[in-house]
Amino acid sequence: MPNLLDAPIPGQSLTKPPKSSVLEHPPRFVKKEELHDFFFQKLTSEKGFKQTVLLLKAGASAESLARTFMYTGVMQGLYNTDLMLTTAEDVYYLILAIAKVAGVENLRTREKDAKYEEFVDSLLPALKREGAAIDTPEEEAVVRIFSGLGEMDDTEESEGVFNMEETE
Repeated sequence: MPNLLDAPIPGQSLTKPPKSSVLEHPPRFVKKEELHDFFFQKLTSEKGFKQTVLLLKAGASAESLARTFMYTGVMQGLYNTDLMLTTAEDVYYLILAIAKVAGVENLRTREKDAKYEEFVDSLLPALKREGAAIDTPEEEAVVRIFSGLGEMDDTEESEGVFNMEETE
């Protein structure tokens, strides 16, 4: 568990020269289309394609790669969090397309979330309780949706690093 007292003191960032933090500069990308082009070029380049396929074959999920790529770009000041959130799903699907083209077997698409699965497992008995009436289409949809959850891959996640910095 991290030590809560190891955090910077309030105002500590004001002791550094202005504009010394990446997040104090305007982002490089401000339009979704520009960011799409950037990720397409990075992930479909020979090096990016090979790295992505290698990580997927090693057991990393497409979701974890997309999250890593997106958060790395924000931390490097390439784009802001709003643009990250609107583009993340597109990057995820690009990674899935790369996996399909490369023929990655046993592809993991999503990460397993133990807390969420506990929550769903605790709801299922109540939803499927014997004799419980399902009166509305909404209740039927909830039972249908929740009954399909929890069928995720149990393999371990690999770690990997992808350099998001633009090389020119």
